[in-house]
Amino acid sequence: MPFVTSSDTAHLKRETISPRKAYGFLLFTGILSVYLLYRLYRKALPKPIPGIPYNPKALGRILGDLPELASEVLKTGDLATWLQRQADQHDSPVCQIFLRPMSPPVVILSDFREMQDLCMRRKEFDRGRIIKNIFKGPTPNHQITLELGDEWKAHRRLLQDLMSPPFLQDVAAPAIYSNVTNLIDLWRHKTRIADGRPFDVSEDIFYAALDAVTAFSFGGDFPHNATKPVADLIQGLDGKRLNELRASGTIDDPIEFPTVECDEVLSTILDVTIAIERLHGSPWPVLKWKIIEKLPPVSRTMRLKNEFIVGELNKATSRQLANSNNDTWMRSAVDLMVQRERKIAQDDGRVPDFLSPTMRDELFGILTGGHDTTSTTILWGLKLLADHPTAQSKLRTCMESRYQEASREARTPSVEEIMQIKVSYLDATMEEILRCAGTAPLVEREALCDTVLLGHPIPKGTQIFCLTQGASLRKPAYAIDEMRRNETCRIAVKNKGRVSEWDPADIANFKPERWLTSGSPPNNDQNTNKEQFGGALTDNGSQLEFDSTAGPQIAFGQGRRSCFGRRLAYVELRIFVSLIVWNFEILMCPEAISGYEGRDVVTHKPIKNYVRLRNVER
Repeated sequence: MPFVTSSDTAHLKRETISPRKAYGFLLFTGILSVYLLYRLYRKALPKPIPGIPYNPKALGRILGDLPELASEVLKTGDLATWLQRQADQHDSPVCQIFLRPMSPPVVILSDFREMQDLCMRRKEFDRGRIIKNIFKGPTPNHQITLELGDEWKAHRRLLQDLMSPPFLQDVAAPAIYSNVTNLIDLWRHKTRIADGRPFDVSEDIFYAALDAVTAFSFGGDFPHNATKPVADLIQGLDGKRLNELRASGTIDDPIEFPTVECDEVLSTILDVTIAIERLHGSPWPVLKWKIIEKLPPVSRTMRLKNEFIVGELNKATSRQLANSNNDTWMRSAVDLMVQRERKIAQDDGRVPDFLSPTMRDELFGILTGGHDTTSTTILWGLKLLADHPTAQSKLRTCMESRYQEASREARTPSVEEIMQIKVSYLDATMEEILRCAGTAPLVEREALCDTVLLGHPIPKGTQIFCLTQGASLRKPAYAIDEMRRNETCRIAVKNKGRVSEWDPADIANFKPERWLTSGSPPNNDQNTNKEQFGGALTDNGSQLEFDSTAGPQIAFGQGRRSCFGRRLAYVELRIFVSLIVWNFEILMCPEAISGYEGRDVVTHKPIKNYVRLRNVER
């Protein structure tokens, strides 16, 4: 058995640390730890970009402006208003906020010319990582998550047929028209029952837009519809239930109509949208998605979504194989995508992959992008038209004067009439709704390298938030020295010869007339009068024409990263506005259920969505 000798004991005594040394070591370690923590704390504190205004209180907090922003968003759900307030408080075209520790600040830009230059002409900026990260989890193979490059171009090429005039006019427009007509029929029933009382239309608009996008995405024989079951329910209400509804409040109290849940397929589409909404406002959306996708309800929703999308792609593939010798079989977006993939694969010398992750995510992106933004814009448009009855009445008069045959026959204009007959005041109203709605309250860009913005140094990685409802767009523009602007911005104005800007006196107002300019006087042998053009004539008889360049508007972004579905959005908006205004007077609602408060999810949605309707008699 081993034992300890006297020499070993002496050795242990020599190796034993004295209490004084131990105390000194602990003291040194403690001081070093405090110093390192202090250095880490200082490093984590916000570092402002020189010369750009900021909130001084944020510099003393590791989380910067995040606590104030989080408090506001938790209370109101309205990120856009908080961002706008920062720009207003600093009274500057640029200011900065601090949202993440040890990260560059976010620069808020409130000037249309710089936004346009940044998006269209400056290659040192691209789509910001925030919006990319939101969609990386749910749809990782969608173009919105990609950097500009060959892969991004390949995605755009796959979808190029969906924005072609033949598809928009022959496929999308009839599908949209048919489903908006279903909405009109539903509202006729509700208007009769409500008898002058307001009612909530957020679900109605949302469902109609969803029905429209699924119809042109998958074809007219797509069996799922959200609006028809609601219409059947409302139309089938018996006398007892109708009396209960009508007796439930006063003339100014909203009437609460019963609703019907969507079937499993449509509910899946909506549930994925809701899951994406949960990522908005999160500083770490990719991490958050990794957590929530494992939750049983979300996991089930994503599984059902993939099964549904794969099923529709398989159906389109079968149609393509059965009609390989002609193109007449293509009657939907998924058909065109399958046909385009076949052609691309043939050009590339490979086997087509009709069920690739790219095909699946791009197809689903059409569904989410095609109904959510449109429905939100329509809801804002209803508010604007209700609160501006003169503009609404003028729009109706202009349509009646241009759709003369429909007016004479006391019927609703056909989809061909709506799409083919030019109504300048309708175009102007649509553009003004887009300008004022703020459906997408900001356009995000990121600096790809160290650069300069309005004379200020912008480090690589800095996020730029371009406010679509800020100065020069919905508020008077800031006076900016031309020499502070980028050279490309100055050259663009020089080449154009003018700066398109709005009159600051009425820039905040809803005014469709701002988009109309005087055209050529009519021929003397033509019997032209104001009534013929619904009042869209000047006093000297010149016809007013729609001018999309009359002033700034950035609802769809600018440049290569602008909204891919812009043309489709205009078709949807044109049909919705035309049919609603033709068939109903949109009356003002009581103040308690009106207002322009919004909340930010995938889009900036209005909180209160009530209408009071009156049938237009012809």
